[in-house]
Amino acid sequence: MPDTTPDLIEMERRVNELSAEVRRLRARERLVPTRGVGLALLLGIVLATVPLTIGAQGEQATEDLLKRLAALENRLARPLTVQGPFTVVDAGGTPIMRVNTNGTPQVMVGDPAAGGVSMGVAGAGGAGYVVVRTAAGRNGVGVGTYDGSEMGVHVVGADGRTVQAKLVLDQSSHGWLAVGDPTAGGVSVGVGKSGGGFMLVRRPDAQMGIGLGQFEGRPMSIGVFGDNEKELVSLRTDKQGGTVRVMVPTGVAVAALLAGENGGGVALTGPRGGKSAVNLEVEPSGGKVRVYAADGGTAHAELTAETSGGAMTLYTNAGAPSALLQTGNGGAGRLEISRAGTIFVEAGVANGRGIVRAGPVVGGPPLGALGFADTIMGKVK
Repeated sequence: MPDTTPDLIEMERRVNELSAEVRRLRARERLVPTRGVGLALLLGIVLATVPLTIGAQGEQATEDLLKRLAALENRLARPLTVQGPFTVVDAGGTPIMRVNTNGTPQVMVGDPAAGGVSMGVAGAGGAGYVVVRTAAGRNGVGVGTYDGSEMGVHVVGADGRTVQAKLVLDQSSHGWLAVGDPTAGGVSVGVGKSGGGFMLVRRPDAQMGIGLGQFEGRPMSIGVFGDNEKELVSLRTDKQGGTVRVMVPTGVAVAALLAGENGGGVALTGPRGGKSAVNLEVEPSGGKVRVYAADGGTAHAELTAETSGGAMTLYTNAGAPSALLQTGNGGAGRLEISRAGTIFVEAGVANGRGIVRAGPVVGGPPLGALGFADTIMGKVK
């Protein structure tokens, strides 16, 4: 169909002339009711193609014009409908906008090989998306369900393909911020299933390096991970307070710093973990160190702080004391050697003299006689 749209300047001139003629016609015939400025303009457009008749035929001509004007008003009141696909070009014929309808609606603004914007619907009945292109024509920012991902904002790298940062909603409708190539190093920040926040730092090989917060069902914690994402250092909280655990490369815990009712404690194990080999803890009287066999069991040695001073106790495999070295109430050292709960050797200081007694029965031949003395005492000058 040929283009019959008149030049806008010429139309304005004709409308002005015809509006003046309409006013004169109204004054003479008084047949055309007032409909406002918009009606006068529309009537002027109609009159531009219809000769005016004054006199006896004016009434019929005006009635015809009003009918045509009403039909034109109905057409202009309806929304404009354009069937796609179509392309909008500038004065030089360069496409500036395209509307595609291949399966799903899509609108592209700008040259596809340069900067611009694309928007549409992802799949039949899917969610909407907006993609902003860089000056080089590569994808720069995607909003919505970009490239089949979660609903959110996605920032694309220089290659136009790899998402380097995104702010989305996860499957639990919690916010999630991810920075970096998912196949390399980066950071993820979000809200876990427990409702607590977390931050995960990836190593250059994309494996987890550091985890902070509540993630993977853990309590609030900080974890440092090694190869194969085995946790090597853990800082957590429990009912007693905070704990620090150190693991070997296989992930087995071999050391722990613990909080207890009386204060802090340290536990050390062998390379295969299991029961503690060394414990360091705090008792009401002071610090205590216990040493165990590799397979656990009762302590074999114990170093403690007592009210009178330090003490060291040795035990049998059954847990019975076999030797005791301690500081007595007077500040002097004291030694006991026992078996099955019976003291056989006792050494210490009495009345300013060193003394050693052997048992279990005190007595025997006098000093200097044949046999062995059961008591040795130093002389005082």
